[in-house]
Amino acid sequence: MYIESLEIINFKNLRHLQLDNIPKLVVLAGPNGSGKTSVFDALRIFKEAIAGYSVRYPGASQISTILQQVGPVVTIGEAEAKITASIKVVGGERTALGLPENHTGKLKRSVIIRPPTMPDQVESVSVTGDTDYLYLRRLLGESYTSGGTLGVIDHIGSYRQFGDSAVTSIEFSLDIQERELQSLVVNSAGKFANLSQQLVLMHLLDIVEQHNQTENPHLYINGVREIFHHFLPDTELLAIDIPTDFSRVPEVLVRSGGVTHNLNQLSSGQKEILMTYTHLEKLRPSGSIILFDEPELHLHPTLQRRVIEHLHRVLERDNNQIWVVTHSEEIVDTTEYESLFAMNGVGNPTVVAVKERTDRIDLLQHLGANVGLQLTSPRILFLEGESDAELLPLFFETLPTSVSLVETTGKDTLMRLTPAAMKLLEEVVTSGQFYLVRDRDVEDDPESIDALAKKYAGHFFTWDRYHIENYLLDEVAIYHVLAEDPDVHIDCSPSGVDQQLRSLADERKNSVLAKHVEARLNMLLKKRLRLNVHEGVKISLLKATEARLQQLNDSLNTKSVEQLYAKVQAELDQSWDIEWKAMCIGRDVLHAYHQRYVKQYYSYGVFRNRVARKIRELKRVSKAISELMESVTLDLPRGDDKDVSVP
Repeated sequence: MYIESLEIINFKNLRHLQLDNIPKLVVLAGPNGSGKTSVFDALRIFKEAIAGYSVRYPGASQISTILQQVGPVVTIGEAEAKITASIKVVGGERTALGLPENHTGKLKRSVIIRPPTMPDQVESVSVTGDTDYLYLRRLLGESYTSGGTLGVIDHIGSYRQFGDSAVTSIEFSLDIQERELQSLVVNSAGKFANLSQQLVLMHLLDIVEQHNQTENPHLYINGVREIFHHFLPDTELLAIDIPTDFSRVPEVLVRSGGVTHNLNQLSSGQKEILMTYTHLEKLRPSGSIILFDEPELHLHPTLQRRVIEHLHRVLERDNNQIWVVTHSEEIVDTTEYESLFAMNGVGNPTVVAVKERTDRIDLLQHLGANVGLQLTSPRILFLEGESDAELLPLFFETLPTSVSLVETTGKDTLMRLTPAAMKLLEEVVTSGQFYLVRDRDVEDDPESIDALAKKYAGHFFTWDRYHIENYLLDEVAIYHVLAEDPDVHIDCSPSGVDQQLRSLADERKNSVLAKHVEARLNMLLKKRLRLNVHEGVKISLLKATEARLQQLNDSLNTKSVEQLYAKVQAELDQSWDIEWKAMCIGRDVLHAYHQRYVKQYYSYGVFRNRVARKIRELKRVSKAISELMESVTLDLPRGDDKDVSVP
């Protein structure tokens, strides 16, 4: 299930907030007082007003408890607050709920909250809507069973109570199950009681599934090891030691800095990170809605940049939706535009979709970010443009935290940067700090580029294709993106996609020809004049300009231009059949493919990024990209970036 639309009226400081066509990942960012957490409070109240989670009393609500936690919620001076949400169910959820075949799968309802009529009372809640109420009750609590088809709504609040102690017992009683269900939405601060106990329990569940030879086992502990690798790269989960005779309490062993010790000896910040993300691993949500408040807590800024990528893994499991509230500039900067929403204003907050780069910069500045170049990492990779910085991390499972990607505003800026950067390179080349990557632009002087690459071997790189989007013209990856998405209805094959891409490239071949012709002519026009001071500046100037005019006349007369055009066209035609994916303007071809075939399913940014991730997943990353990152990360500590510390 996922929330398709949401409207909130007169709820705390939210006078009127409306979101439609809500994506699977929603990142709400804004300064304090902009109403971000109020959105989560409204969703929790909406859910609990419909139905609650309970083992003993399925569907029993604890709405009064939530109202006591977050209330009063009705905006001062208003008669009522209203929360309206439309929830979409698909696949097995429809069957589990007993929806008729002709039902759209959209379940819409409104919750009305009114101020108390007597002192010391909580606000009153009523539910309005149509006959979908019964289906919503089943979906949001009445028919929920652990391990069943229906997902959950899970709230991870910003106030998280953490505790840890020795594991003295493992319980599976109804009381424990009831407590865990209540912690999803109502008592969400108490779901992180004991990390060691949770890990021991997950280990036991793995053992049971292995013993029963369960098909598609959860492998919980493998998932936890990934969390260590992703967020605590200098710490390793060694073992969960459970004595077979139970002569002593189970123990969770980790290794940090070469020293083996008990999990409880980690810092409180490290344990909070592990507990929060281990909760998601244990929950293994499917068809669920996760409300995650401030996922950046206790994460070093470089690790905050990994949050969105980790949450994408949770999204990809099975039809989940994740809502994130954040103040983190790093999370904002790594979120796709389609998922990013800015909450502005304190007195009367509004929510605005971030649609372009200037919107993102405005949002970062509202958050107090210093939008500029940060040269604090051991390795700094200067890239030619915004898309390079957005796409390059997607080709890798985990980009080392000690590598910073710095986008410039294109080739001209990058080449103006080159002399200064190269001067620094000459000073620090032994430490290998700075690297530069250029697109393969046809207008460049090949000799100059080769000279730079030779002089700064291992530090100056040029893509072997027109620009980074050319690497996305991968028919196998595009086919898998479309074929594996149940919401996409396109009959295609890898060879069919390849033919479509080739056709679109052929349609734009003249643009490539124009670039090549421009490059040849510009190389003639840009040749430098050199004056001979010894024969006199004026005389030398007149001689040089006269000679240059003659050269230009010879080069730009009709016959010469026609010969140049014919030569360039012949060279292009000769190479095109084999090299079209490298030579075409890949960004234009990919945009055209999106517009012609898939725009009804994805925005361009989402489609582009899914293709990049699929290339990584299918291990089809280009040799040029892999070799670049091997050079940049050469000699970096593997799995433990010593420059990164977790508070």
